[in-house]
Amino acid sequence: MLFLLFYYTDAVSLPIGLAGIGYGLASVWDGIANFVVGILVDRKQAKIRYGALVAAGGIPLGLTFVLAYLPPLGTGFWALAALFFAHLLFRSAYAAVNVPYLAMSARVSPDGGDRAFVAGSRMLFGTAAQVAIALGTVPIGSWLTGSTAAQTYFGAAVIFAILASAILLLVGVTYRDCGQIDRPPPASLGATLISLARNRAFVVLNAAMLSMIVAVTVLGKSVLYYFKYLLNDPQAGQLALASMGVVSAIAIPLWMLVGRYMGLRALWLLATSLAMLALSIFAVANIDTRASFRKPPWPSNDLDVSWDITPAQGSEFTVHSTAPTFEPVKMMSASA
Repeated sequence: MLFLLFYYTDAVSLPIGLAGIGYGLASVWDGIANFVVGILVDRKQAKIRYGALVAAGGIPLGLTFVLAYLPPLGTGFWALAALFFAHLLFRSAYAAVNVPYLAMSARVSPDGGDRAFVAGSRMLFGTAAQVAIALGTVPIGSWLTGSTAAQTYFGAAVIFAILASAILLLVGVTYRDCGQIDRPPPASLGATLISLARNRAFVVLNAAMLSMIVAVTVLGKSVLYYFKYLLNDPQAGQLALASMGVVSAIAIPLWMLVGRYMGLRALWLLATSLAMLALSIFAVANIDTRASFRKPPWPSNDLDVSWDITPAQGSEFTVHSTAPTFEPVKMMSASA
């Protein structure tokens, strides 16, 4: 989903408001789908073979991922509805595979150290995948299709879907349970929800996680737009997404090490405080976002112009020309 919102607005040319609403609704559905699948896995875990479920779900997941990036076959309401429906299908298929896949970690070994190693490895491989997708989507799609932006993303989606389906099939076929875990029968759904609602620490933690996910989503989805429309460098946006993944790969083991000494609660507070401080500095700092344009913004056959512009409204920008008699002119962009 790293490029999907950007694909909607800049490849399919959906209005940003409509694309954002659709993406937001699909994210809500993602939470509902994961909740439903989680309940089913919890209730039927004695009968579920996680490996078989992951192996069987890999191909539908790959197909729905390709459908999510399928360029619209028409225009109007039904084309938009098809895009949204494909997105919902992918979120549903992802939940059906991801929840059992995560549950497998509890059965891979009875040793807590082994399970922690598996969880850390999963995060590192996920980060590596983020880097590969950020850097490879556009080049791979362009090489495969050599066509429009929408076809570029579609071509890359086909390649990534084939690889992901093959990996999930391999994981499902080779996975073996360490043994059945004894646990009491699950309580009724109503009793479970009431118990969770009364657990103040659980509610607060989930509220914090909700806030974090919203913030991370807003930040992550704005990167490509920031680099394309403010810095006029869309390729650098892809590099920035990959760099964020590399930083995460480095930070994960370091934070785990710090957490062993100061405790997870203190670690959470420290990390969130540093994140808010960094974003506050970014918000108030005077970051130069000028972009150079060598082509004049008006039709001209005899005026060779290069101009630097600060996109922020009300900011100063300078017009330059290579003409001998032209003096640089400082101007002020119009305020809203």
